[in-house]
Amino acid sequence: MAVVALQTNQAELIRRCQEGDTASFDPLVQEHYTLAYNTAYRMMSDHERAADATQLAFVRAFKSLRNFRGDAAFSTWLYRIVVNVCLDQMRQQPQGAVGLTFVGDEHEEERPLPDTTDDPAATAEQHQRQQ
Repeated sequence: MAVVALQTNQAELIRRCQEGDTASFDPLVQEHYTLAYNTAYRMMSDHERAADATQLAFVRAFKSLRNFRGDAAFSTWLYRIVVNVCLDQMRQQPQGAVGLTFVGDEHEEERPLPDTTDDPAATAEQHQRQQ
């Protein structure tokens, strides 16, 4: 019974948003924020990037709410938006260099690994070494 009331309440909030009542979007955000953030965090493995992706997903959802037809649950529709935002961000912002921690006698030092995948000189040098 509570699920039906929740779905009816969501449908009413969505309808009001579609008619221009922007304040009706706030309860939808509050209700679905945890789902959206957890989804983003599982994909991004970084709290800041997940928070950014979650915020952007809600912005996109708000802007696209007029296109929401209700064929699926709002949470399903939002989940897809979150996944797409994360995929877009992962394509645009590749992960930084991975560091190695070297343990010396008295201190630890982190050094980034050089990325030689797009370095023609490094590729040629590696080819020469292999020959």
